Amino acid sequence: MRARPRISEFALVGLATGWSFSLVLAGLWSAVTGATRATGFSVELVSAGLGAFAAGHVVFLSCVAERIFPRTNRTIVLWMEMISCVIFFAASIICLFALLGFWASSSA
Repeated sequence: MRARPRISEFALVGLATGWSFSLVLAGLWSAVTGATRATGFSVELVSAGLGAFAAGHVVFLSCVAERIFPRTNRTIVLWMEMISCVIFFAASIICLFALLGFWASSSA
């Protein structure tokens, strides 16, 4: 069995950490600041922010935490990933329906 080079592990963890941090930061900004600035799209921005926050959590769990802590209880990690994915999909559906409702009401 051949071990992976250590530098690629560090690169993957570093890139995934930056990716998840940017998703979480964009989600927080969208949910908190964006919703107060664009009051007409507050539901859309809050749900999009919550979805981005949950996506950042999933990226961090699957790409960073599993490599840094490989012996973690798999049941706990699986439940955390499932809850974050459900929040992501629910927020995406809420955002989609809110935007479709906005466009349907503005075109009528």
